[in-house]
Amino acid sequence: MLSKSYWGGNMKKRKIKFAKKDFEVKDLPSNRIEVLTDILKIRFDLIIKTGTILFIFLIPLIVFSITKNISIFTLKDNYQNGVIDLKLYNQSRFSVEIIYAFLQVISLLLFSLGLSGVLNIFKRACFYENIQFKDDFFKGIKENSRHVFLTFLIFGLLFFMMTIYIQMNNSLTDFFTTIICYLPIVLGIILIIPVLLIVIFQIPIYQNTFIQYLKNGMFFYGKSIFKTIGLMIALF
Repeated sequence: MLSKSYWGGNMKKRKIKFAKKDFEVKDLPSNRIEVLTDILKIRFDLIIKTGTILFIFLIPLIVFSITKNISIFTLKDNYQNGVIDLKLYNQSRFSVEIIYAFLQVISLLLFSLGLSGVLNIFKRACFYENIQFKDDFFKGIKENSRHVFLTFLIFGLLFFMMTIYIQMNNSLTDFFTTIICYLPIVLGIILIIPVLLIVIFQIPIYQNTFIQYLKNGMFFYGKSIFKTIGLMIALF
């Protein structure tokens, strides 16, 4: 049997495997768990390819995170060895945190492009449609990138503001004052991030304005707040 590879390459032969019985309607997946299990069994290579693509687009974020930790470790080591005083250490630490937070936001926006293409491939896999990996990936970027980019921009700005807020309140020592000061961050994580996750899940399936995606996200989150928080905890 001749078929085109997922990467849009040349035609190649594949060995035909005959089923032991005829395929019937009852053999189709009946829920999302069965769909996921089915994809893992018959399209494991697709999972590997999409995972590799996402990892490649995550490399800048990983590199910036590592270099940030190295910079902070170096500052701390210099402070402990008396090379710099506490004031210079705090000023330098604040600058490093802000600079790398900005770079990480840029990295997240870059990652959103890769995710846009992968979302289209996941959609076609779940709908049991034929997949031409290269063509469908770039088609996904063309169709999904604008809204996915906006979603990650909101998330990135939220992350950037949280970083500034944490650094400004980093010197707090009183327990109750610390809890009150960090309450906005906790509320942001609980109320905003789950809505953004729901927005991302909608983008490859439905054609809406970004505002409508947000409205739907808030509606569905309100309907299943505890399930969504549980899923978010499982993902992270």
